[in-house]
Amino acid sequence: MQESDEVEGVDSDSSLSIEVWYTFAAETIEEEVFLDAVESFSSDTGIEVKATRVSYGDADQLYMTAAQGGEAPDLIRISSDSLGKFGEVRVDGAPLFEDLRPHLTPAERAKFDPVSLESMRYGESLYAVPASFDCLSLIYNKALFDGMEEPNENWTLDDLMNAGQQVGLEFPVKNAYWWFPFLGGYGGQLFDENGTPTLDENGAAQSLEWMMELELEHGIGPVKEVVELGEFDPELAAQGKEVYEAKCTACHKPTERYIGPASNEILDRRTPTYIMNMIMNPDEMTRKHPEGKKMMQEYMAPMPYQNVTVEQARAIVEYFRTLEE
Repeated sequence: MQESDEVEGVDSDSSLSIEVWYTFAAETIEEEVFLDAVESFSSDTGIEVKATRVSYGDADQLYMTAAQGGEAPDLIRISSDSLGKFGEVRVDGAPLFEDLRPHLTPAERAKFDPVSLESMRYGESLYAVPASFDCLSLIYNKALFDGMEEPNENWTLDDLMNAGQQVGLEFPVKNAYWWFPFLGGYGGQLFDENGTPTLDENGAAQSLEWMMELELEHGIGPVKEVVELGEFDPELAAQGKEVYEAKCTACHKPTERYIGPASNEILDRRTPTYIMNMIMNPDEMTRKHPEGKKMMQEYMAPMPYQNVTVEQARAIVEYFRTLEE
């Protein structure tokens, strides 16, 4: 948000309000600074701002669901690498985000770092402006580059991706941030006190093995915690049945094989967390998870993304419990 003495085209006697979703963790310095900026903006412009904190992991899907129901906020803070999730989605023929190019003069665009601003584009459209950017470290195994040029400051992203494909990486790569706490739990760290990478010692291999085993059992996706079913909830199951019949029956039947596998007894084969991640993240699951790849080879039909929320996926799992009876 940028401060100004007045808002162009706004009658000072009229009342304007905007809604913004943000993903800073509760009671953090980031949230405090953000809310202070919101308050300052409202004080300077007279525009009321409703700031709502949403879960970082759920923000993308919550926004897409709200947008398709006509209830999306005016602004949302997301990562630039999330733009691809929104870029092809249309509501009544229109994209989810407003193209900002007609609204920003060259002088206004020049206020932003050009590389950061370019990362806000999807196709020709400019869907966002950068609020911040981070510095990332590239840590690589030199042995993999034997006989090849090693990464250097002159490399472009294409150079990095080409090299990664030559040494066997799949893109997009896994999100390493979820692994860092486990590395620490096994007594490891990314760097020693001199800034030297220490990934070849102090529990790095053990923590990676633990995480890969966890992912194998519970799948790849937004649900990171182990979901415990607890006592059966008939009301939740009824909600799940409604979602299942609306979004899943084109490919699945409750008790028999169809385009996809039957839904009964699935809880005997997979954990609730795995099922939820498969429902919410089918593309990555069928491309990267060994069991998802097997399913793709067997049924030869990709499972489409259905824009199912965490709550809806959990309700579907509860409905699956009724199919076991």
